[in-house]
Amino acid sequence: MRKDTPEDAERCAVDELRNVEFPYLDASGQAYLDYAGAGLPPLSLVTGHARRVTGAVFGNPHSANPASLASTRAVAEARAAVLSFCNASDEDYAVVFTANATAAVRLVAEALPAGDRAPLVLLADNHNSALGMRRYAVGAGAPVVVVPLDADFRVRWEAVAACLDAFAAAHGPGLFVYPAQSNASGVRHPLSWVGAAPPRGPAAAGPGRAPARCGRWPGPGRRRRRRAWAARRAAAVA
Repeated sequence: MRKDTPEDAERCAVDELRNVEFPYLDASGQAYLDYAGAGLPPLSLVTGHARRVTGAVFGNPHSANPASLASTRAVAEARAAVLSFCNASDEDYAVVFTANATAAVRLVAEALPAGDRAPLVLLADNHNSALGMRRYAVGAGAPVVVVPLDADFRVRWEAVAACLDAFAAAHGPGLFVYPAQSNASGVRHPLSWVGAAPPRGPAAAGPGRAPARCGRWPGPGRRRRRRAWAARRAAAVA
């Protein structure tokens, strides 16, 4: 293939990557598209892992024998690599390995504090596993709000911020959960919300500007209702 333009060069690089790392696609005559469900392992990852586990002895990482210490070091290296990739500090974040994203969401849901001082704020287009957190929150007595989408399946940050401010003013700091990319519509919500949510400051919204579109999830046996509060502060994590 010619490389007259940057696009041509990029296409060549992708073709080379496919030939080197994923030769089994052409060998099997398949085109794989389900990367949202599961990614394909590159050949170098499979062969590198095979060399590692056949070239050393790895045991339970919670003991003090040589095999256990080797596993402990490997786990620590993996956690450090994840933090480095995410440009995150180990002073602020902890890496917990789970079977999949659904299992991770469940851990967070099970750890929601009891009582009405920790609201849960969700976007309407969260994955079902995230929306399922509502049951845990309601069971713990926590208030839940689902921020509705606009006609174009997007939501304005102003609407999200208003809901965060209002619920934090009424109940205290809570948890804000939203998808980086909706698996229902494909819409990508800004990653900047992660940093914008925690520092919601005082007087972020006054009584006349409190949210009119915060749809409170009714929970079992209650009707859906909409409420508005004067906002003072909010602290949420995504």
